[in-house]
Amino acid sequence: MPGKTQEDSGVARVNYAVLDKTGQPVRIRLNSTVLNARHDGDPGKAKEAVITYHRGGKLYDVRARGCVMACWNMFIPYLIPDLPRRKKTLWLTR
Repeated sequence: MPGKTQEDSGVARVNYAVLDKTGQPVRIRLNSTVLNARHDGDPGKAKEAVITYHRGGKLYDVRARGCVMACWNMFIPYLIPDLPRRKKTLWLTR
């Protein structure tokens, strides 16, 4: 993103295509709806997460060492079914 200050960046044109380039350590899938995020195996031992998302009429699975859920909080317990009950309750009561 061009700019050196918040003011510069706030009005800058952003090339969103660079957010999802193969080979980058972090990728952002815009225009995609996550349907499920789960640990790959036992949540206490899993090394990866598996995220299922919908984009352009197709379903995709991606694997990652971690993920950030940027959504309305109350949806998180439904998108991540293996969350501990205590955390599900916390998200639903916010």
